[in-house]
Amino acid sequence: MMSRRFLFALTGFLFIVFLLTGCAPASEIPVTEQQAGAWQTASPAEVGIDDQLLNAAVERIQNGSYQNVHSILIVKDGKLVFEEYFSGYAWDYAGDGFKGELTDFDAETPHNLASVTKSFTSTLIGIAIDKGFITGVDEEVYAFFPEYADLRDETKDTITLEHLLTMTSGLEWNGMDVPVSTRDARNDLLQLFLVDDPIAYVLAKPVDNEPGTRWYYNGGGTNVLGEVIREAT
Repeated sequence: MMSRRFLFALTGFLFIVFLLTGCAPASEIPVTEQQAGAWQTASPAEVGIDDQLLNAAVERIQNGSYQNVHSILIVKDGKLVFEEYFSGYAWDYAGDGFKGELTDFDAETPHNLASVTKSFTSTLIGIAIDKGFITGVDEEVYAFFPEYADLRDETKDTITLEHLLTMTSGLEWNGMDVPVSTRDARNDLLQLFLVDDPIAYVLAKPVDNEPGTRWYYNGGGTNVLGEVIREAT
């Protein structure tokens, strides 16, 4: 029951917008060989989407009215109906405002997904449960990491996948009180880019609230969930 609720709620991303050149008319979709093998395609009009609106959106991205959009992908009714890429700055931890090189993004360009990672990770947990790699969201997190047994304690052993998914693990974390933009070392998210072992960094955190009792935005928990998926599959 829980697995399907996670799976179906979180795979509702039929309209996916990533940060993503060129501007073909909206009804003309450039499809790479790899994508052609993975998706059926259709024109926007064939699935009831107004391609004039899409063309207007592309024009606004290209003239700068819409900022920081690097790509648009639209999947509707199981078909890829729109795919367009734009120029922009790659993400760079050391760059001014985290901006790196000016890049012509395309389907093969690695891209910083930022917080949308949480949605995809949650979806993958649901799929892993549905396929039997993980029994359910009540599994204990630290049980997936026997190599970090020294970081466990009685309270941490009660932290479940659901707690990480709902950001109620109770693990001490500073991701909002000190903004990332300040580059203050007290921000735990920034530390994940600096430490040798990000998973150990998160799992070593003390518990400052009983798991399941308090919500706090914690990107580190998402890293741990990603590693859980890799371990389980």
